[in-house]
Amino acid sequence: MKRFVAMVMLLAFTAACESSGGVYQQPRVDGTVTYQGTPPPGSVLEVRIVENANWPNPFIVGVHRIVDPGPSPVRFTVDFNAAEIDSNTQYLLEAEVVVNGRIEATNDRPYFVITGGYPARGVQVPMRRL
Repeated sequence: MKRFVAMVMLLAFTAACESSGGVYQQPRVDGTVTYQGTPPPGSVLEVRIVENANWPNPFIVGVHRIVDPGPSPVRFTVDFNAAEIDSNTQYLLEAEVVVNGRIEATNDRPYFVITGGYPARGVQVPMRRL
């Protein structure tokens, strides 16, 4: 009997998820970065969501690192905790290619995301060599 009740509850939960648009999805920012050339082996592409309010020591909301990212364009997804987002605060997306501990490329300007009507999906981030 307990198994039957558990099965009915599981089916009801599954139906509720499907009727509400599917299962839970982690909040994220995604898109592509573009840069010239191909970084050497051992390089790391790091994409971060940072809070704009605390410069020069911003609060990092989420990070995605890709070792040996390969040629451009490179897709990224940065997950974040929605509870850490304040709708009255601006958030920026930063991207860097690091080679042997040295920043070789970075985003060419600030890219606002998440709040204030700025996107969280399909963000295009051109980078420039330093």
